[in-house]
Amino acid sequence: MNVIGKFLTIAILVMSIIFLSTAFMVYSKHTNWEQKAKQAQADLANTRQEVERYRNEVQQKQTQLAAERAARTSALAAVETRARQYEQESVQSRQVLDRLQEESRVAVTSLAAAQQTMENLKNEVDGLRSAVKSAHSERDRMFQEVVDWKNKVTSAESVVRRLEQQNDDLTTSLSRTKAVLRTRGLNEDTPLTNVAPLVKGRVLRIGEEGKLIEVSIGGDDGLQRNNTLEVYRGDNYLGRLRVTQTSSDRAVGMVLDGFRNGAIGVGDSVATQIR
Repeated sequence: MNVIGKFLTIAILVMSIIFLSTAFMVYSKHTNWEQKAKQAQADLANTRQEVERYRNEVQQKQTQLAAERAARTSALAAVETRARQYEQESVQSRQVLDRLQEESRVAVTSLAAAQQTMENLKNEVDGLRSAVKSAHSERDRMFQEVVDWKNKVTSAESVVRRLEQQNDDLTTSLSRTKAVLRTRGLNEDTPLTNVAPLVKGRVLRIGEEGKLIEVSIGGDDGLQRNNTLEVYRGDNYLGRLRVTQTSSDRAVGMVLDGFRNGAIGVGDSVATQIR
């Protein structure tokens, strides 16, 4: 039963109740029928007005119902259209989801490979860091060795400069020594066994017969046996001695007859050479 049928049923029920009430009132009151008729006519008019009103309401309801049906149909069409759109969007979303899942799977695989690569690179970097650290240590060690060798070279250069200076000094000294030897009638090949050093001393004691003379220079001064000593007093040359024995600070010499030039006394000067 639709809405119109319901409204008609309600209207008929209401009218039946009204007619029943009217009949009951007519039946219950037999007096003043004219008034009752008028009242009934008025009631009937009212009832007709009510029926007309109900009809108008029913017509309005039917119009509203038609409008609601049209709106419902339009809304249903819109809902169906939207449902189709949603279904299409769902299919597209499912396709996008499948694509994203595939991309996610590929990304996960790529991420795992990248993580493995990163781990390998990390291990390689650690190895390179160790190698660099070892290289730095080796570089520092070599640098320290270079510094040490540089210091040694500097020291060696200083030693070389000092030795060169000493060599120059020795060369100069050797040249002077050769010049002195040449002035004394000697050279570098002259044997030094009987060559007396340039020393001076004094006569300390004279032996018997004036042959043996003790002087104040000896072995510590470089004097040796068979060395000769010249005896003089001021500018006077007195003679020559040949050393016969020596001690650390004393020596004894014999006067050579061929070189005696005066009496030798205690305190006279002796020297290996007289300039």
